[in-house]
Amino acid sequence: MGDEIKIVHSKEEFEKIQRIKAKYPEPDAPDPAEGDVSEQETELTDNDDQIRKEQTMAEKKEAPQEEKPQKAAGETKNDEKNLSEDSKFASALLQHLNATRMTAGQLDLLIQKLELQFDQLVHGNLVGQLKQTDEYTFAKEYLDMEIQPMKDVIERMKKMVAALQNKQLTLSDDLLEAKEEMDNKLLEAKKEVNNEVERRVKTISTKIDDEIQRTKRTIDEQGRGLRNELVDSMKKERKSAEDELKDIRGKFETDTGKLKESLTDLIRQEREKLEKETQKMSKEAFEMKEKVQQSLRTLSEYLVLVIDAAGVHDKIEKLSYDKTLEEMTTINL
Repeated sequence: MGDEIKIVHSKEEFEKIQRIKAKYPEPDAPDPAEGDVSEQETELTDNDDQIRKEQTMAEKKEAPQEEKPQKAAGETKNDEKNLSEDSKFASALLQHLNATRMTAGQLDLLIQKLELQFDQLVHGNLVGQLKQTDEYTFAKEYLDMEIQPMKDVIERMKKMVAALQNKQLTLSDDLLEAKEEMDNKLLEAKKEVNNEVERRVKTISTKIDDEIQRTKRTIDEQGRGLRNELVDSMKKERKSAEDELKDIRGKFETDTGKLKESLTDLIRQEREKLEKETQKMSKEAFEMKEKVQQSLRTLSEYLVLVIDAAGVHDKIEKLSYDKTLEEMTTINL
């Protein structure tokens, strides 16, 4: 039910209920047991009417007359019977609540509706019927006396509902305290876990830093050793290269000296050969010149003889050495 009717006996209890409602509001979804409540109300009302009518008729017929001691013993037995019936009734009520999944507020509302129906319908109808008889006053008192046990049952049900409500409130408080305690424990556990994680992270970070430093030192040492090895190797290679270069230079100088000597000999030989050829050509040129001069002299003498023999000596004298070739060619000898 959306709106539960609760029995509140004090202001403190009312404020406590309001606090719990504020912390744990009820859902708006309809209660599946709500439909069963109205049916149970009708059935219980009909059964109560039938039972009360049967008890009234039976008691009127019997009209018991007992002595006072017997009445006291009967009252003790009735008290024990009432206690037994109360325990049975409470057990049946709890079973009914578990079976129908009714809350204490729903049961409280059901009891109030039953009480209202009992007062208005049963009691009102019977009183209305008794008003038409002559023994109205006695009948009304007798009816009220007979109805009182039923009202006592309703009061006991109200007390049980109040006890159930108190149990629910206590359970809610216990649950709230347990939840707060669990939250506190979770916070403490979370803090411990965080502290442990931080401690382990710091430890791991320290180990990693130490390992990095150790690795760095190892790398530096290996680097220095490798550098020294490289320097030694470079020195050896340089010395070997210098030795090879010296050998190559010595061989080159030796080969150059040999080549120089060979070239000097070749040049000297070529020079001697050229000098011989030059001398030979000079000699041949001199001999050729002598031959040409001899030929020219012979030719000159021959020309003089020819000129004298031809009688053209006078005409040749006309040739002048200051004339050009064209002028000389135009002279008519």
